[in-house]
Amino acid sequence: MIFNYVIGNEELLEDIYPIVELAVSKDFVKIKEELKEKALWGSMRIVMAQSQQEEIMGVGLATVNNQNTGHVDYLFIKNPVENRNLKDEIQEELVKWLKWLKVKSVTIDPQEHSY
Repeated sequence: MIFNYVIGNEELLEDIYPIVELAVSKDFVKIKEELKEKALWGSMRIVMAQSQQEEIMGVGLATVNNQNTGHVDYLFIKNPVENRNLKDEIQEELVKWLKWLKVKSVTIDPQEHSY
C-alpha cells in the first residue's frame, strides 16, 4: 500500500469528496460542510492509501484545533473486511503526524465509513 500525505485545506478537500460521497451518500452535505469548517479553523492532514494500481483504498483525516488538541476525525475504507488492517495503518499515520506537531492531547474516535 502506498500512503500519500496531504495538508488539508478547502481546495484539497475537493479531491476526496467523491470518496466521501460514496461512503456517506445521505450525510454527504453535512459532512462536506463539517470538513470545510475544520479546514478553515485548524490544521488538517489527509492520508490516502493507494493500491499499486493507484486505486484509493482508504482516506483518513485528522485535525488540530486552536486549543492545540489533535483529533482523528474520519476514516473512509474501501471494502473494510478485505482491508481490515488498513484502518489501523491510516490511523497510525495520522497519530504520528499529531505527535510530531506536539499537540497537548490526541483524541482517537473517528467516524468510520466504508465504500
